[in-house]
Amino acid sequence: MEKTFRDRVLEKLGNRKPTPWGLSIGLTLGAINRIFNQGVVPRADHLIKISDALGVSINWLLTGEEVSPKYVSCGETPIVDEKLVDLFHALPEDSQLGLVGMLGTYVSVLKDDDVQKAYESFKLSFMKEAQKRK
Repeated sequence: MEKTFRDRVLEKLGNRKPTPWGLSIGLTLGAINRIFNQGVVPRADHLIKISDALGVSINWLLTGEEVSPKYVSCGETPIVDEKLVDLFHALPEDSQLGLVGMLGTYVSVLKDDDVQKAYESFKLSFMKEAQKRK
């Protein structure tokens, strides 16, 4: 049987009790109940807290897998990639969010699981950074 989000969190918790742990990282009792008793995958801001607290990626929490190595940067970043990143960061935050959404629409048309996983990882990282700026 495939592990669920709840199973993966419990695996990382080890001997720690879910309720005190969840409260200690800022989850509400309702969120803790939904995750551990009802098996609900939490909303993005709770995913970020759980990921940070457990030291694992959001992608791993959701799927049990890390992003394919072909999407992990190794060595020098090509100059065109750096320019693209600079352009993205120069945009206002609402424009960045719109671009992320448009990228998601394009990725969904491709129907490539590896690209979809890479996009989801990127999107969640983007949301995590946006949360930190608020």
